[in-house]
Amino acid sequence: MKVTDNAKAYWRENIKYVIILLVIWFIVSYCDGILFKDELNQSGISLKEHPMIQIVPIQFKISKVNSALIFTSQNAVNIAFESADILRKIKDKNCFCVGEKTKAILKKKGFNVLKMCQNASDLSNFLIEN
Repeated sequence: MKVTDNAKAYWRENIKYVIILLVIWFIVSYCDGILFKDELNQSGISLKEHPMIQIVPIQFKISKVNSALIFTSQNAVNIAFESADILRKIKDKNCFCVGEKTKAILKKKGFNVLKMCQNASDLSNFLIEN
């Protein structure tokens, strides 16, 4: 069976539109669900979040603590504050952290946050440069 030039052009055009629509669908669903969550909630559209990762803390001991701490998540902060031994060793230390929520928890617990970045890559670059 020979495919004509018209058939090839037809399918090429259809695939182009499918790809465009998939890109639009991804952008709208991603941006609406993540980037514009607060705006959607304020406009009366509710979003439901479901944790897809379960965090299971491991037991560990800290023998030496440097002059500054790095927290990469809210979970790391919460786990550190569950242990009286760890909390005793890290109190009065300066912190670096990833994310606004992590920073807010640290501030609420009385820690001095020297620098907060939106992702670990930016924070590591900052620490290397400074």
